[in-house]
Amino acid sequence: MCIYEKNIFNELNISYAVQQIPNGRAKPLGTADALYQGLLSVSQWEGSSFIVCNSDNLYSVESFRTLQNSEYPNAMIDYDRNGLLFENERIRKFAITKKNSRGFLVDIIEKPNDEFIQLIEEKDGYIGVSMNIFKFSYDMIFPFLEKTPLDQERNEKELPTSVKMMITKYSDSVFAYPFNEHVPDLTFKKDIIPVQEYLKRIYE
Repeated sequence: MCIYEKNIFNELNISYAVQQIPNGRAKPLGTADALYQGLLSVSQWEGSSFIVCNSDNLYSVESFRTLQNSEYPNAMIDYDRNGLLFENERIRKFAITKKNSRGFLVDIIEKPNDEFIQLIEEKDGYIGVSMNIFKFSYDMIFPFLEKTPLDQERNEKELPTSVKMMITKYSDSVFAYPFNEHVPDLTFKKDIIPVQEYLKRIYE
């Protein structure tokens, strides 16, 4: 059971759910469980769609606007890997996307080999990367969040697994919008200065 709380910050009403850690674990169950617990606290969202994203990425206003105005109940931003200004070693660790001819997501591939990456680039004209920003239909994603299994390696319930379960059952259910732009990231301590410099360039 999550804890649902409210706060006010600079005249913004902020509501949030606190993800509970199960007995016997030292840390929470992962991103799929976090979203599942959060949705349990806002049952009034049933029948509508919402946007979910990482808290340590700085996404553009345009990416949010694109998802907000999307005609599809489920959608994602599909980033061109060449537009991300990270070192190659880091970029190679990002999950890449596979879409069909109509632009709908058919798979999210973790740690793809070079041959598969080349096939994706030849087919799509670019290598799409998921930075975990999605628009979801509450009613469609919720059952899969509940059923998401633990990842054998990380021992967590991961959101991309939930998405893959949904698109396996419902084809053409997540539309992928291609974007070519950088997404500042604050995963590591070393990211602080580059993000500060990026923000300074953007807002000066």
